[in-house]
Amino acid sequence: MIDNQMFKRLYFVMSNMKLRFLKNRTKSIYLSFFGVLGLFFQLNAQNNDQNSSFDLSADVLLTIEEYLESAEGENTIDVLELVEYLEQIAQYKLELNTLTKEELNSLQLLTDIQVNNFFEYRSNLGPFISVHEIQAIPTFDPNSIQRIIPFLKLNSEVQSAVTNIQEKISNADHEIILRSQRNLETLAGSKEENGFLGDQYRHFFRYRFKADNIQAGILAEKDIGEEWFKGNNKTGFDFYSYHLSIKNLTKRLNRIILGDYTVSMGQGLILHNQFGRGLSSFTTNIKKRNGTFRQYTSRNEVNYFKGIALNFNVTDKIDLKLFGSRNLIDGTLKDIDNDGSFESFSSIDVSGNHRSDREASKRNQINRTTYGGVLSFESTSSKVSINLLSDQFDKTFERALRPDNIFFPREKNYNNISIDFSHTWKSINLFGESAYSQGGGTAYIFGTLISLDPKLDLALIYRNYAQDYAAITPNSFGQGTNSSNEKGTYLGLEYRLSRSLFINAYADFSSNPWLRFRVDKPGSNTDYLLKVNYVVKRKMNAYVLFKTERGIRNATEESPIDFTISHRLSKIRFHLSQKITDAIEIRNRAEFTFFKNNEESHKGILLYQDFLYRKTGSPFSLTSRFLWFDIKDFDARIYTYENDVLNDFFVPFFSGNGIRYYANLRYRASRSITLELRWAQTKYFDRSSISSGLTEIEGSVNTNVKAQARIRF
Repeated sequence: MIDNQMFKRLYFVMSNMKLRFLKNRTKSIYLSFFGVLGLFFQLNAQNNDQNSSFDLSADVLLTIEEYLESAEGENTIDVLELVEYLEQIAQYKLELNTLTKEELNSLQLLTDIQVNNFFEYRSNLGPFISVHEIQAIPTFDPNSIQRIIPFLKLNSEVQSAVTNIQEKISNADHEIILRSQRNLETLAGSKEENGFLGDQYRHFFRYRFKADNIQAGILAEKDIGEEWFKGNNKTGFDFYSYHLSIKNLTKRLNRIILGDYTVSMGQGLILHNQFGRGLSSFTTNIKKRNGTFRQYTSRNEVNYFKGIALNFNVTDKIDLKLFGSRNLIDGTLKDIDNDGSFESFSSIDVSGNHRSDREASKRNQINRTTYGGVLSFESTSSKVSINLLSDQFDKTFERALRPDNIFFPREKNYNNISIDFSHTWKSINLFGESAYSQGGGTAYIFGTLISLDPKLDLALIYRNYAQDYAAITPNSFGQGTNSSNEKGTYLGLEYRLSRSLFINAYADFSSNPWLRFRVDKPGSNTDYLLKVNYVVKRKMNAYVLFKTERGIRNATEESPIDFTISHRLSKIRFHLSQKITDAIEIRNRAEFTFFKNNEESHKGILLYQDFLYRKTGSPFSLTSRFLWFDIKDFDARIYTYENDVLNDFFVPFFSGNGIRYYANLRYRASRSITLELRWAQTKYFDRSSISSGLTEIEGSVNTNVKAQARIRF
């Protein structure tokens, strides 16, 4: 017998399908059939074994590649933080009937319109009865569903509330990761007199504890060349990180984090030290929607806070988030006072390396105190927040004076305030942020996401960042990394021709009213992308991507002021992933780059073949790659994502001529223990040495070996 709730669901699904029926009769019948089927039958399939491996979707991998490529080595935003977070959510999953809007947004896999439709559906029709019921939600296309479903779960039984802390701890999940790696070839730092202080090994340790709404962890790492239980690191590791996170501590205290954490505000104009997409083939998912606070679980040694973060639910619609942090960070000191003390620093060191006496001299030289808050009002379809931030250093931040940074204030204290908003009306989402920095600098960004049709989504962004706007850790949408000295307009679209064929495209036009690094005059940039993607669910993913960008830069680096020349970088990529059997998958890629300016032109080509073996029920799995590259110049370099051990990843870039191959072997020794071994080697045909400085290798071969053990109990 169908009860009233089930009848409402059936009516909602059929009404939703009715509008699509005339446009695509076959598609409507198909969606209606599976939508109704998902409502009437509760699937009792068991969740994947928690020890099974998690692989990021092709969309997320492509975004990571593009993000690192656009950063050009200047990136301080922690990409690994996103990977860590998604792997953790995939492990424990989000409960469909209790997850919050902030949790769903933090995955960064759905648009605001889709998120609002999710909660409207749940509010109108009550709790979900199957994970597969999400296909009945308006605007949830098959591609979006495929991306998000690995992170969702539905408890088939009502879980009894556990209020006893001892019972929570006894039922907790524990995870330990031990990892070591090294280069087999001898690095220059191991031979030079003023080279490495320690050996060539990199060691990593992490312990994580999770019990219901409590999570705690400690992380430690020693980088290549750093000391180990001696010298500056008599306690063992060079870097330690820890956190304790408790949710729903009281009725009004929604969350507290002690130790290390990250903070994200608005669209990143004043602070955003979590991963945030910029220009990528995720052409309509460009709005930042991270949760404000997140416990820090990454091995990146910079760009996080240490202290306390609190989230209060003042009322059902008003949230107050407060945080305070004091952290010692690395930097280059200058200007010795009469008493021998340093009065200022010229730069913040983001490498995290303390391999030599020179690098160790920068360690913990700057005391950074940061505090701020977010006051938010949120209704069903709207949200408005006021963001306050204060960064205080114990020394003056005296950047080396150059024409491109003369507007950056040389101060000890940096204060910022911003207002951000988001409003959804039907199939339109409006959002933006307006920020003000101490000294009078302004920056603002406004955008809209529009679902013009079930097949077509559109994104539009306008930003205007003044050259005198100053923030310490911004990460807003744009071509630059400092959220200053830029004006631009972005137009992106996604067109779903069918359930299998998708087209993504964007055009971005920006200008710089003042000089930039290596660009000694105001200029403009254009950036275009087109991606055609064909997907056969669980069988094949093929796409063609074309991207071109034009801009200007200095012709040489021999003088402080130089004339500029225009340049253009274009690339085309062909990618195919195909399941041969249930256990075997192959991936192929061919990528071509073309760089040209007034003086020269260069080409590059990269080809690779991946082989993946993952058989259900087998304790063994294997991923491997053979890659060949011939790239004439660094300006035509190509980035690629590589499969790695669990909870780690690698995105190298290639220039020159050579081959690279690697193999990752994973063995599940028991339900609790997973062992992994990775071997990777690069051979160059056009050089007799690799890299430079402390990491230089004499010869044309670079070999890296990595071993890891993961223990869960």
